[in-house]
Amino acid sequence: MNYSINKEETVTIEVDKSKFIGIIKNFKNLAEFNDFLENLHKNHPKARHICYAYNINGEIKMCDNGEPSGTAGKPIYNVIYFNNLKNVAIFVIRYFGGQLLGSGKLLRTYSEVSKKLIENIKLIPLIKEKLLKVSVDYNVYNTFKYFLVSLHFDILNEVFNDKIFIEFYVPIDFDFKNIKERFIDTVSLVESYEVERLKE
Repeated sequence: MNYSINKEETVTIEVDKSKFIGIIKNFKNLAEFNDFLENLHKNHPKARHICYAYNINGEIKMCDNGEPSGTAGKPIYNVIYFNNLKNVAIFVIRYFGGQLLGSGKLLRTYSEVSKKLIENIKLIPLIKEKLLKVSVDYNVYNTFKYFLVSLHFDILNEVFNDKIFIEFYVPIDFDFKNIKERFIDTVSLVESYEVERLKE
């Protein structure tokens, strides 16, 4: 089973006068991540390194940000990987204390900070669902919307054009024919794919 988180957590440790600030946060997309990273650089202009790793919508990245290769991004990512985390990034901000730590101690420290973040936060199971995108005739829109709400299907998006396009989540075993039989040709399936998401 995969997991995510629904709140931000921070820890700080000091090793040989260097200060390491760890942050774990949930992100829905890379645009959110990039905005957050940009703000970290603005808010910590004197930090020597801002290292991170993430798994966001299946995209994976590790960044050492000037630390010796493999001593920061990789150990951070290992914590994400071994805890089956998705749509999560871990950042570790280092304020240099004037003493070189060496590759082994750096690797252990970045790993320790990341593990402490996981210990301090609740991991929430991701739910497997299907995301359906349908086109809906205007004359049945209100009835169809009431149908979705009555079944507690979460609506992600609505776009109004010549027809109305609605994206909504359904249980993984839901069959579109249940909609087809009820609404005949007034509701048509455009796309359907499986997703994992944090149920808020």
